[in-house]
Amino acid sequence: PYNTARHAGASSGGSAALVAAGAVDMAIGGDQGGSIRIPASWCGIYGLKPSYGLVPYTGAFPLDPTLDHLVPMAGSVGLLLLMSALFLATALGIGLFISTIAKTQQEAQMLGALIQLPSFFLAGFFFPIAAMPPFLQAVSYLVPLRYFLTIVRAIVLKGVGVEAISGQVVALAVFCVVVMAAAVLRFRKRLD
Repeated sequence: PYNTARHAGASSGGSAALVAAGAVDMAIGGDQGGSIRIPASWCGIYGLKPSYGLVPYTGAFPLDPTLDHLVPMAGSVGLLLLMSALFLATALGIGLFISTIAKTQQEAQMLGALIQLPSFFLAGFFFPIAAMPPFLQAVSYLVPLRYFLTIVRAIVLKGVGVEAISGQVVALAVFCVVVMAAAVLRFRKRLD
C-alpha cells in the first residue's frame, strides 16, 4: 500500500490499501469478479466473498445483480495464520491424547466424533453462545473451538490486532499446553 509504483489490485484496491496501511480498521468493497479478493490478497488482508444473497446489497449501486457482492475487508493474514497454527496444535494434542486412550482405530474415531460433534454446537459455530442455556454456556468454556472462532471472527471481520483478542489467545494457548502435556505424559506411560 505504501509503494506508489505498484497497483493495489482491482476496483476495491483503495479500500484494501487503506486497511493494509492502517488508515482505517475496516472497509467495504464490491466484488463482481475478483474486485475484493484480488486487492485483499495483494495487500495482505482478508476479503472473503460470501454466498450470493448472504450479505444485502442495499444502498450500493449494482453493476450486475447476479454477480454483485458487498464484502468487508479487514485483518492480518500473518496473525490469522499464527492463531490457526495455535488452534491446530491444540487439535493435534487432542488427537494425540485420544490415540493414547483408544485401543483400536475404530475406538479412536468414535472418541474423536464424541468430542468434535458437541464442540461444533457448543463453540457458537451453529448457534450463538448467548442464546444457549446458562449451563451450556458454562460448558462451552471447555471447548477450544469457542476461542478460535472468536479469534477468527475478530481478525477477519473486524480487523483487530492481538491486543483485542489476548484473552482468547491466552485461553487457547493454555488449552494447547495442557492437552499436549497430557498426551505426552499418557504416551510415556503407555511406552513403559
